[in-house]
Amino acid sequence: MVGSASDVPEALEHVKGNLRTTTKATADGSFRYSFAGTSTTPAVASAADHVDVR
Repeated sequence: MVGSASDVPEALEHVKGNLRTTTKATADGSFRYSFAGTSTTPAVASAADHVDVR
């Protein structure tokens, strides 16, 4: 990973399992969802996406 990671506000889960959150982008960069996992659910991370701040 290049740069550093930051946490954003909690993501909300829709009844169909879709995740959603909002945060203000202040610089160009990539982001992704990640879930640390539990004793019954494995950890997972989404593919990265990129934002270009103008």
